[in-house]
Amino acid sequence: MKQSPNLLRIEDVFRRVGFRRNKLYGLLNAGEFPKPVKLGRMSAWVEAEIDQWITDRIAERDAGAPKKPHAHGGEHPASAGA
Repeated sequence: MKQSPNLLRIEDVFRRVGFRRNKLYGLLNAGEFPKPVKLGRMSAWVEAEIDQWITDRIAERDAGAPKKPHAHGGEHPASAGA
């Protein structure tokens, strides 16, 4: 018997990825974040898809992918002057 995927509520997604509603929906609208599963009026995310999204961000970092500007503009303070 196939195991059902685990679903995460939005609060769980926020905890995992470290950002809030506006950022999450901005990424969703840009097609850069996994789409939720609609369950009536509720939305949930497939846990494995969120885990893969996080793994992909780590792989991009480790591969030396081009740096995106920090959310407040410019580079992240930790990388300034490096």
